[in-house]
Amino acid sequence: MDDPTVGLMAVIPVPMAQKLVRLRELRAAQARKTALLRTQEAHAGWEDVKRSQTVLDSHREHWRAVEAEGTARMNGTVSPQALRDRHDHLGALADRAIALQKDVGLRADTARKQDEAAALAWRAHREFDQRCGHAARLLDGARNAERREQEALDEQELEDLALMRHAARDFEGS
Repeated sequence: MDDPTVGLMAVIPVPMAQKLVRLRELRAAQARKTALLRTQEAHAGWEDVKRSQTVLDSHREHWRAVEAEGTARMNGTVSPQALRDRHDHLGALADRAIALQKDVGLRADTARKQDEAAALAWRAHREFDQRCGHAARLLDGARNAERREQEALDEQELEDLALMRHAARDFEGS
């Protein structure tokens, strides 16, 4: 976001400075909207992570309950088929837990990226805001220069009038 007018305090015409201020205000407003949107996306991403973590925690509790229930039932004599079924069921629960954990990790990565995007958007907004301030200073400088120029013209006009009066008196007196 290189700005050729930053550091430039040259006098520019007031209409051009006004257009520059309006343009920069629009860009700053757009950057603010973008930053707010990115922040909302990041917040939604972390809410998504929380929901996924809740699903994972609930699954783990269910898995532990199934394990405990199976262990209590298995205290007696157990057929080899029942052991295989229990082992398969617990394996499926473990696979589901792994998949849920990966999902939580992916969602957390996405949320972190959304946080980074929001931070970048806020930096861009701050930069555009600073550019607005610079443009406003340029506008003030342009208005001051215009005012000084008008004052100089007014003074010159008064001097010209005074000279014309003196010239008229000198002409009448001769």
